Amino acid sequence: MSLAPPEWQKQFVDSKGDEIAWESEANKLKTSQPQWADKWQLWSKAKQDIKDTGKYGQLLKENKFIGLTDEERRIAAQMHQSRLAKTAHMASKIAGFKTKLKTATKEAVDKLINDAVFGAENGQGEIQKGATGDAAGRSAGACNTDGAIKGRETIDYALMCLCLGRGGGETPKPCDEEATASVDWACLAGSAKTGYNAVRQLCPKAHAAPVEAAEIRQALADLRRKIKLNANVGYLRFYAATGCNGSSGNGICIN
Repeated sequence: MSLAPPEWQKQFVDSKGDEIAWESEANKLKTSQPQWADKWQLWSKAKQDIKDTGKYGQLLKENKFIGLTDEERRIAAQMHQSRLAKTAHMASKIAGFKTKLKTATKEAVDKLINDAVFGAENGQGEIQKGATGDAAGRSAGACNTDGAIKGRETIDYALMCLCLGRGGGETPKPCDEEATASVDWACLAGSAKTGYNAVRQLCPKAHAAPVEAAEIRQALADLRRKIKLNANVGYLRFYAATGCNGSSGNGICIN
């Protein structure tokens, strides 16, 4: 309301600055603008809140919102609308999360985790099926297409993209400077699960302690910072040229 033109603000107050109710005789717009009925009380209250003695009067003064020129008010309103749109989007997502949390049983959470890691709510995804899984999971080809196997982007395959060399002897060492996986892409003709199991062996020992939400957010932030752009394409981990095929001459990465 404070960024609206003076002509708009005047509609909601009388000559003394008091609030005009929708049903009031002083309201000249209830006949010509009946669609405003539902929002009138909200608008008129907002006008009262920005008065010198109102709820936000002092705050507006301190932040120099009083005395803006028409151009300054227009620019500020555009910025405000943009921020409101983002806030509304965030509020919608939060509401969705709250709805999910009501049914966030351990079983439901376990299904979400399993789906993210393996591409299936229960049991095994394509990589975990081993020799019977989709053949694309046995080569580095999908590392250049977001790590998608049969349309699913899963953590198990992404880890293979980051940690398996093309045929051994790759530099820089895949995934771990201290050790390399016991197999490479060239050895996975029979079973993609062999590659995943080899990658798991490189992981540090797990700690039997609950993971806090802040730790998860920090891990995601750290991961995003490691993504590097090349020709407007983001690559995670080592990229040299051409693409992610497990070779140190090209890339041990995922795009």
